[in-house]
Amino acid sequence: MGQSSGEFIFVNVIAGAGMSVQRSSGYAKAEFEAKQGPVAGTARLVAKAPTVRSSYDWQQSTDGIAWDDLERTVQADTEVVGLAAGTRYLFR
Repeated sequence: MGQSSGEFIFVNVIAGAGMSVQRSSGYAKAEFEAKQGPVAGTARLVAKAPTVRSSYDWQQSTDGIAWDDLERTVQADTEVVGLAAGTRYLFR
C-alpha cells in the first residue's frame, strides 16, 4: 500500500529532523495492577499471565517495609477483602 501525499510530507519532515517513523507496538498490558474492588474494603489485583501454568504469591503492606502474605492463587488475579477505609495499601 502506498503513502498518501500527506503521509509523504510528514515522513519527509520527520526524516529531515533526524528522526525516524516507527509503527506503534500497540497497547501493552501492565505486568501488575491493583484496582479498587467492587465493594468498599476490597481491592482487585491482576498480574500479567505467562503462557505456562503458574502460581502467584501476593503480598500487601501499609508502609512498604513489613509485608503480609495473602493467599497464593493459580489464577493471575485475586480479590483482597477486609481493607480499612482511608488506609493506603501497597500490593505486590
